[in-house]
Amino acid sequence: MEGSLTSMKLDNSHLIFFDFEVFIEDWLVVFSTEAKEEVIVNDCEKLRQFISSHSDYYFIGFNNYHYDDIICHKILEGENPYKYNELIINGNNKSVDLKISDYLYKSLDLYQDLKRVSLKKIEANLGLSIIESPIDFKINRKLTNDELEVAINYCKSDVRATKYFFKYRKGYFETKLGIIKDFNLDEHCIRYTENQLATEILECNWYEKISDELTFDYCEDLNLDIIPYEILDFYGNIENDFTNCVEYQTLTKKYLKYNLIGCPTKYGFGGLHSALPNYTAHGNILQIDFSSFYPTIMINYNYFSRAITNPDKYKQIYKDRIALKKVDIEKSNRFKLILNKPYGCMKNRNHILSDFKNCNEITINGQLIITQLVLELEKYITLIQTNTDSITFKYESDNYQSIKNIINDFCRRFNLGYSETKISDIYQFDVNNYVIIEEETSKLKCKGKYLKKYDYKNNPDRYVNNSLSIIDKCLVNSLIYGKTVEETVQEAYDNDEIERFQLVVSYGKSFDKCVLEYKGEYLQQQKICRVFATKDKSYGEIYKHRDMSKDINLDYEDEYVRVPNSFNHNYVFNDSLDKFDKTILDLDSYIALCKANMYVEEDD
Repeated sequence: MEGSLTSMKLDNSHLIFFDFEVFIEDWLVVFSTEAKEEVIVNDCEKLRQFISSHSDYYFIGFNNYHYDDIICHKILEGENPYKYNELIINGNNKSVDLKISDYLYKSLDLYQDLKRVSLKKIEANLGLSIIESPIDFKINRKLTNDELEVAINYCKSDVRATKYFFKYRKGYFETKLGIIKDFNLDEHCIRYTENQLATEILECNWYEKISDELTFDYCEDLNLDIIPYEILDFYGNIENDFTNCVEYQTLTKKYLKYNLIGCPTKYGFGGLHSALPNYTAHGNILQIDFSSFYPTIMINYNYFSRAITNPDKYKQIYKDRIALKKVDIEKSNRFKLILNKPYGCMKNRNHILSDFKNCNEITINGQLIITQLVLELEKYITLIQTNTDSITFKYESDNYQSIKNIINDFCRRFNLGYSETKISDIYQFDVNNYVIIEEETSKLKCKGKYLKKYDYKNNPDRYVNNSLSIIDKCLVNSLIYGKTVEETVQEAYDNDEIERFQLVVSYGKSFDKCVLEYKGEYLQQQKICRVFATKDKSYGEIYKHRDMSKDINLDYEDEYVRVPNSFNHNYVFNDSLDKFDKTILDLDSYIALCKANMYVEEDD
């Protein structure tokens, strides 16, 4: 797998999607190319031949870097794959992870760099079948022919889901391919995460850590005379406490709530956050977004991670990225990714780029820089919100040029770039929940717990969370278009937007199963299931259940806990949504649920 890439695109004709299933006495794998599916059962030589005859293909799976690739390798070594299946399932996969040189094929893992989400939950969110195989993986004998056939069909279903999900992740891998070509890296780097790629490109080395995480240096361009003393005192007191041996974790949980020119604002160790609560405005609203805000601060004030041995390389990538924006936006965005990754890594104590001091310098100075701009604009604006690298405010049209002059002068002094967006309307509950309408394009931007899934079909994170988006639809339609909840629910029903009505249910480590009331009995459900409100009164409530005998050291009160946002009568449907009979839906239950969620509470 050595060498450099010649293409930054993934050709569908050279992709293979695959999944292994391992039992005590049997194993099987399904391979799916553009043209056909191939199943191999307990045949090591056939597996070897298939892989060697597709050496120019990418093998694509889900969590295959930590499961399927290992299982395949051990099978080809003549070992019992069930032994390694157990090691991996029991959390010992690190002891069997492979070296780059061990891989016999080029593989891509769709789970890489994802938020923690299982394939089954992704399938549920995308409306696919999530019916689990009834074949017990711990059957202590050879599977019968009928059992093998069932296992194969369920494996095929997961491979088809992986193939479908790939369209959501294709850009991620093509971006990495582009980065590898841009920086002339070896092809095996396709297995690296984005953080690992940034580390490789920036030539990072471990450095000797010292205890200086909360010692602050304010950047020289700040005018500390106009920064409110309460804010400076807040950080000064934290630094004093740190030098007096107060724990780092304790201090970084502290925050200051301050009224910044009439807008409630939170200072701490994240980006600056402020918002006028329950605020609506129309016309003469401006949003200022700073370009590459944190990378610029890093460069301007030398707040690099001390693991970066060649800061000049970072600066050159920054310059190249700006130049590329006019001629090659895709390459420019790849460079932007490399520039943005170090900041997040600096907050990870176990990462080579870890540097809490300089990370805090970036964050705190970033907050104060935005604060200073707000104060310089104070007499011309009503501050609506700030959000890490942007400010949004209302203004009088006669003051527009004065505002622009102040911003331009400010950005010249701080060596910052920015873009502006004129907004026609804003509906804001708090800094985490709002809807804005861009003036020029009439485009809606929705952010928040019950807002971001408004346009669920175009939501790039649809596969992570696509549960009860009917609430988002009702809330936004009420704010923007004045529609009633009843109108929106009926409209979604008439348009067959079945995904909007699904409640995706799963349970964590503190529960052992999920149960559904049906005709007075509790029926156990899958770990991940899809729930709808039904008019059929045979169905009752749905609960997460905990085995109290296993939790004797934990202070739990309830054995059965009702699933949040579930209904009085719940119907579980785990097959593909294109097979769902919508006439079973109880629209009145959805109307009541949406009305109960029309008020968005602030996340602290």
